[in-house]
Amino acid sequence: MGWRVEFRPMDIQITDFENASLSVFMALLTRVILTYGLDLTIPISQANENIVRAHHRDSVRHEKFYFRAGGDESSLMTINEIMNGNDKFAGLIPLVEKYLNESENINSDTRVTIGHYLALISKRAAGILLTDASWIRQFVMSHPAYKQDSVVSDEIQYDLMWKITQIANGHDTCPLLIQNRMKTNTQLNPE
Repeated sequence: MGWRVEFRPMDIQITDFENASLSVFMALLTRVILTYGLDLTIPISQANENIVRAHHRDSVRHEKFYFRAGGDESSLMTINEIMNGNDKFAGLIPLVEKYLNESENINSDTRVTIGHYLALISKRAAGILLTDASWIRQFVMSHPAYKQDSVVSDEIQYDLMWKITQIANGHDTCPLLIQNRMKTNTQLNPE
């Protein structure tokens, strides 16, 4: 059968903007891989180890993952290094930016929107913005009704769901998750 490539399903995010960011990034990354002939394959044992590490608390900021950045061998890299680059690897986001600059003929509003999408992913990878999981944990831990006993009461659950609903519907902001200036100007059916 040969090699197969798999992008694991992503967790649903709180806002449409976050979901769009990840979806657009994955679509563009597939084009980058095909256009530049990137070989990002790693042994299945390392992929499985990456999954185990990804389940650790705050793994985006504190874990290293197997990643093949070039050559025949994979190495351990942080999510920030994988996404934003280091001295040995350009980074997936800079490669997407390069692809957009060289290959895509897109209007300025769409380019600005994609820029905001990539900025969100970049800042989460760098630890500048929280992931949804980190934000939820922080919300629960700082809730006045939380007793530091690992019990998430009905009151805390209600307040969390209310806050998430308010953020998702655009009635409240959360600069720890998404910076206020990150928005889309692109219209689906421009006239």
